[in-house]
Amino acid sequence: MKGWLMSVGMTRLSSALRIVVLLLAVCLPVLTWSQGRPDVLWTKEGSEFFSVAYSPDGQILAAKSSHGIHLYRTSDNALLRTLTCGSSEPSLAFSPDGQYIASFITYYQGGTQYGMIAVWRVSTGRMVHFFEIGGWSGTPHIDFSADGHSLMMFLLGTGGSYNSRFMVWRLSDGLLLRDTYLANIYYPEAAAFSPDKQYLAIADYESRRRVKIFRVSDGSLIRSWDRDTYSDSASASCVAFSPDGQYVAIGGGNRYSSRRGYVEVYRVSDGRRMGTYTHYDNYDGSDVSASVTSVAYSPSGRLASVGIRRQSSSTEVSIRFWDNYNYSTVIVSDHTWADNPKICFSPDGQHLAISAGRGHVLRLSDNTFVHSFGAEVNINRAALSPDGAWLATSGQSEVRLWDVASGNLVFSLAEGASDIAISPNGQYLATAGSRGIKLRRASDGSLIRTLYAPWVQRVAFSPNGLYLAAATSSAVQLWRIDGLLMRTLDTYPLNTNAIAFSPDGQLLMAVGNQIQIWRLMDGTRLRTITLDGWIRCGVFSPDGQYIAVGDKISDSQSSRQFGRVHVWRVADGSLYRTFSAHVDGVNGVAFSSDGRFLISASDDATISISQLSDGALMQIYDQDTASGVTSLATAPRAHPLFAYTRGDGTLVVARYRIWGDIDGDGCVNDNDLMQILFAFGQTVDGDAPEDISRDGVVDDLDLLLMLLYFGSGC
Repeated sequence: MKGWLMSVGMTRLSSALRIVVLLLAVCLPVLTWSQGRPDVLWTKEGSEFFSVAYSPDGQILAAKSSHGIHLYRTSDNALLRTLTCGSSEPSLAFSPDGQYIASFITYYQGGTQYGMIAVWRVSTGRMVHFFEIGGWSGTPHIDFSADGHSLMMFLLGTGGSYNSRFMVWRLSDGLLLRDTYLANIYYPEAAAFSPDKQYLAIADYESRRRVKIFRVSDGSLIRSWDRDTYSDSASASCVAFSPDGQYVAIGGGNRYSSRRGYVEVYRVSDGRRMGTYTHYDNYDGSDVSASVTSVAYSPSGRLASVGIRRQSSSTEVSIRFWDNYNYSTVIVSDHTWADNPKICFSPDGQHLAISAGRGHVLRLSDNTFVHSFGAEVNINRAALSPDGAWLATSGQSEVRLWDVASGNLVFSLAEGASDIAISPNGQYLATAGSRGIKLRRASDGSLIRTLYAPWVQRVAFSPNGLYLAAATSSAVQLWRIDGLLMRTLDTYPLNTNAIAFSPDGQLLMAVGNQIQIWRLMDGTRLRTITLDGWIRCGVFSPDGQYIAVGDKISDSQSSRQFGRVHVWRVADGSLYRTFSAHVDGVNGVAFSSDGRFLISASDDATISISQLSDGALMQIYDQDTASGVTSLATAPRAHPLFAYTRGDGTLVVARYRIWGDIDGDGCVNDNDLMQILFAFGQTVDGDAPEDISRDGVVDDLDLLLMLLYFGSGC
């Protein structure tokens, strides 16, 4: 079968088809940027969230952080993708059909803050519109029109009348339909669009605190009334309409008696106050501040509020569900950052999502938190056990061990570490830090001993597990795991970024501003290699014949930065091959367990897989986020498992595959071709492996790419 395919691919193809195949080979670098993610097993996000929103069908939960918008599938809580938008503005809105999501983004240019609204297609994560706002100040509220044909934004101004901007864009062509300043608004505090998008409710502060209802179509003020709130001292922080649009709820806090948080409900038709509910009251004089930060109605009309109360030594976040003046309370004990918590109900009314630093999903039938995400810990390094059973991670404040199969946390240690390693037999865990190396049992994290050395930056186990290498700023120390210092290698002027043992344990490589290879038996430096780039990572091939390093280099003429992977022969120090697959520095490099492929991870937020024998680029994964990949780990006996960390603190555990390898066995062969043929003509979603070109359809292009890569990795 393979011989027949090669014959078809090389001799029986028509001239036109040969040209197409050649063009594919030439255009392949362009196609790579459309590739999706690897087969993600699970993730742990390090982001802190400050807003949440459900898609209209309830299948996706969006959570916004300063790193972007994280889209979770609600059926299994899987992270689908992260949409890049670095902004602390909490605004989020799904289109009525759920196909698009919009958010407000801020950026600085020349010391001035500017704003824009970005719109993404949910299915692909690609930005389809962005609308410039220009210089701005205030709080934006965005929403789609009821028919989904336009996008609306109301910008709460910070001053008096004619300082609150209302804009409408047509989505089909991005045309700005309206750009006006609403009259009769004075010092607005909070706003919300009605469910049918026909009205806009605004709580402002004129001579008294008032509620004003505007008609969206023409911006006219149709109704206003005074709020009956503690002698005008209660500021508003949030507004929400009831599902039928007949009522409006306002939440906030008391300016002068700062220990109060309240919710007011008014009838829209006549402004009659239906109730004032106290979320927090003057419990005692130790309270520092209290306020309601978000209100929401369920589809059935159930009212909920979330409040935050700060004391000198603690912060409490709580959710209350109101039935007139009766209420039930749920305390959100797991919050890492809770300046302005937000809530929203799922479309079926069965769950409530909350952002309070960490994100949570509350099941309303029994008021139980069924899922939490984000703000796990800011992870900077990861290490897999050789069999792929365990994953160890380190960060500025915590060391953790994870069960790879389930993604469950085995244990957590409250200590920072600059690097982490697991012994070859999986029994020990070593962490590097400012006070040396700590050797622990991997089963429970218990400390065995501390190997004292100043400011250890990197740590590695020898292949037999009997020794540890510790890299400091100008030396590498070789320790026996029983605590005996065996040798110190003077690596000056090297500033070490990575160390690695050869598979036979006879050699040690240290990399930084140069590459050094040492023979450990007598402490002799065998070779020094200098590059024009800053070397960030290095590794030996499984057979010990090659070393691979990743670097970062800056082009002084163009001011561009890019990353390369260099491979040298160990025997004679000759350069074997250079891979240039990244447009920013390379932070992680690894060989596949069989040594056929080289995996590299970069600050450009991509992971590439190249074939060592000919340098062919076999796969590239885009992270769907601007956060670069900061470290990479593989499991020698668990191909093709790998793990990596990102600049936003996210940990990802996944399996990789090369293009055309549909069944994931590492070889593009007859079985993969049959799967392409069976799926031919089908429309597929997401990152289906049969859709090699990632255009959403299994078609001629995918079949041609299969022929192009047939035999790879076999």
